[in-house]
Amino acid sequence: MAKEILQSVPQTGEYLFPARRRETPFTGFSPCKAILDEGTGVTDWTLHDLRRTFATGLASLGVAPHVIERLLNHISGSLSPIALRYNKAKYDAEMREALVTWEGHLESILAEGATNSLMAAE
Repeated sequence: MAKEILQSVPQTGEYLFPARRRETPFTGFSPCKAILDEGTGVTDWTLHDLRRTFATGLASLGVAPHVIERLLNHISGSLSPIALRYNKAKYDAEMREALVTWEGHLESILAEGATNSLMAAE
């Protein structure tokens, strides 16, 4: 889903998400978040809330804690220091499966929202 959305964004320069009015990497999250907050009416959130929702949602869908930690790019994660010394697995297949599971979860939420919107319009 994310790949399709990102591929649909017109590529107008070197960066997919450039800074406003210049060809440099995106900066200035705070002013952009304020615009998003105003447009959506949702204001009491941070980027860490998105990470927390993702991690909690994956856990509720049965994804193993060490896979969630890898997806969040946490270095130590839920493995003990000794396990980290010996376990050098990257868990790529497990992370891919977790992301597919998360995508399915988001699609069901979006489908439910669309159904509710249609029912309200009737």
